[in-house]
Amino acid sequence: MKIEKEVAIFIHTNENFFEAKFCIENLITKTKVPYRLYILNQNSDNIEFIDYLNGLTKRVNCFVKHIKNNVSLSDIFNSMIDMVYQKYIVFFPYNILVNENWLLDLIHSYECIDNSGCISIKNTTENLCLSSVLFKKINKPNDEMRTVYFNKTNILKDFIFFGTDKLKLVGKFNSNLKILGLEINEFTFRFLGHGFINYYIKYQNCLRLKVIDKKVFPEITDDTKENLKNQLNIMVNLEQYKK
Repeated sequence: MKIEKEVAIFIHTNENFFEAKFCIENLITKTKVPYRLYILNQNSDNIEFIDYLNGLTKRVNCFVKHIKNNVSLSDIFNSMIDMVYQKYIVFFPYNILVNENWLLDLIHSYECIDNSGCISIKNTTENLCLSSVLFKKINKPNDEMRTVYFNKTNILKDFIFFGTDKLKLVGKFNSNLKILGLEINEFTFRFLGHGFINYYIKYQNCLRLKVIDKKVFPEITDDTKENLKNQLNIMVNLEQYKK
């Protein structure tokens, strides 16, 4: 499968220079289709880290922005969406390591499985179940059934791939909600309300590193979970799935 247009890959960094560098270098090595990195570095004073990120713009197709103010995760995600011009977006946490052809397989699944919403790559099969979906075979007359992984809520939490054309239906992130750390959960839920399916592709795995970063990976509190639950109930009751 030949990919003609590049994909936008967004990475939000703050601390943990070595972990972030390891993740980014892994991504660069394993990504074989055209892409553009968008890296937003928040409040990092590590000169070595800043120099490394700035140097990426000379090595790969990359845009780097450094910010010093405290901006909400929703506003950070929205600023990234506003910058991109690509057909597809990946929100790529800097604690993820991927395999060869990870992005090609995501694109292929997204384009061949009808009603794909947000899709991802699993780091475990715990609490996931297999289900069959219709898979359109490119340049072949007959479709076939393929299996993908679903979780029990069909909500994805951080590492997601989606088409920018869906944004006209689901909208962007809602910065008015008090759901710190669960912003992407709420965002992916809206895709379900429009009849799309969120899933993990079967034949790829990723490794999730244990990284502590309170800005990029904030602790999820019980109040935050309850706020998200209430917001999802409101959307269902009003049948309003756009921000």
